[in-house]
Amino acid sequence: MTIVSVMTKSADLDTHQIRKLEHVFRRFGFSVDPVVCLNTKDEKPQNTLNLAIAQHIAKHDGANNLMIIYYTGHGLQLGSDGRLAFAATTDAHKVKRGKHHAIAYWDIAEELLFKKGVEPDVFTILDCCFASRGHKGSDDSRRIYDLLAACDRDETTPAPCPTSFTERLVATLEKFLNDPDDQSILTTKLLEEINKDCDSPAYLFDRLKKNDNRHVQLKPLSEQTTEEAKELAIKFKNQPPEEAGVSLRFSLQKQDLSKKKIEEWAQALITACETVVPLRRIDWVKMEKNSPGQRLQRLVDIVHQAKNNPRQRFRKAIETVIENNETAARRANKRSRSEDPLPVTSKRRASGNLLTPFIGLNPGPMTPESNAGS
Repeated sequence: MTIVSVMTKSADLDTHQIRKLEHVFRRFGFSVDPVVCLNTKDEKPQNTLNLAIAQHIAKHDGANNLMIIYYTGHGLQLGSDGRLAFAATTDAHKVKRGKHHAIAYWDIAEELLFKKGVEPDVFTILDCCFASRGHKGSDDSRRIYDLLAACDRDETTPAPCPTSFTERLVATLEKFLNDPDDQSILTTKLLEEINKDCDSPAYLFDRLKKNDNRHVQLKPLSEQTTEEAKELAIKFKNQPPEEAGVSLRFSLQKQDLSKKKIEEWAQALITACETVVPLRRIDWVKMEKNSPGQRLQRLVDIVHQAKNNPRQRFRKAIETVIENNETAARRANKRSRSEDPLPVTSKRRASGNLLTPFIGLNPGPMTPESNAGS
């Protein structure tokens, strides 16, 4: 596993954050390539970025590898389609005398990662404004490619500070490294931890849009884990392609599960499935812990959703009108009985048919059975 860092050289960027991130990745056992800088003196910053990605692929290509690409610096959205550009300064797209366009488009450089024949899994981390605009277009493959964006496509990121994205990323990675019981982390779990108690959430994208819930997993490397990874890669490569997937949700009585319990549970699931369905693999996506506040919020969301559901509103309106008409009918019948002591005949009831406008309504769209038949 290797990481290449790209940054824009500017006075307001903190290289200390990059050093901290490199240090924590080295603790995982990953090799780190030299930092690539984009600046206003570079005549062809796009070529600089493309070359850095191409060299990284050439050096570390292989089915058993993971490439990590990290960018920090200015991000701009340019053009009518809002393409994400890495920039040395916030006005780098404006030409000044003796200077050059100090910008490099991410989608051009990223094309190299989609080339046929490129085998490693990829984990790209973008800490810049409009980072989610790096998620545009995709390709299909049996690889995994996760992109972690510091902000949404139309949002900006703060300057380097104790609560900035990279600081939260480093703190989260160190937290898992310091946990002797569980040092491995899926990118989905990493995202969940980074976004805790945060006003500006990060976003995770599956760049290959396979929707199979497979994500990059970070784990400290050793000789044993390297050999295990090779064996698993060979085994996975020889498997038939995925044809379908099933998502289940388990409701647990306890908030925490030990690593041993999770392994025993996974083995039990595999054993249970072997005799029933041809299983390829089981992926642990995430585990949610419900606090009392979260349970209350879920109840509020359910009620809110019911109130805002058009079908529910229509059903409620019909029920209210019918109820009002039935009340009016009872009152009318009561008045007629007080005025005329004779028994009410079926003919008289028909002449006072207050529900006529609703007899023709078809309640079918409100029931699951009618939906199934439509």
